[in-house]
Amino acid sequence: MEHSLAIGVGNLKAQSTASAELKFELDSLYVSTEIILSRRFRQYPFDGLLLEACLLHFRIVWDFFYQTPKKATDIVASCFVPKWNAPAAPVRLTAIRKWLDVMLAHLTTHRTDPAYKVGEITEADVQLIRDHTKQLFEEFLKGLAPDQRKELVHALAYKFSQYETLKAEAGCAS
Repeated sequence: MEHSLAIGVGNLKAQSTASAELKFELDSLYVSTEIILSRRFRQYPFDGLLLEACLLHFRIVWDFFYQTPKKATDIVASCFVPKWNAPAAPVRLTAIRKWLDVMLAHLTTHRTDPAYKVGEITEADVQLIRDHTKQLFEEFLKGLAPDQRKELVHALAYKFSQYETLKAEAGCAS
């Protein structure tokens, strides 16, 4: 019997929702920052793989809160909150988001440039990502109706149960 390695919402044939996919991304980002900051996975190659996964989820969450849809299929904050106005973006996180286009998502000559590598991610950056994600989520919740908040659940939430996650019902981490 073949086992699925899918990391998205459990049953690949089941219909998911935009709310569920958003919450999965938020949980994945928030939990990966916790794990990185705990320093439990410092051995190579796990440290780099964990950081890359974290940064991929950061990119998705950042684009959700700070981008406008480029395609009809894009899901962004204004799909949920039509008058969404994101809090000011920290300069360092804006730079990280731009840096990720080159260093995470594309193989380019920038990767060989020592001046470009100076922008590599630090533990302080991971803490800033975590703190700003919490701020964004709390602002986002203010624009959601109670029924929309209830929809912010996903089928893999049990996998995150031993970690702190952002809670929609309270608008805070727990």
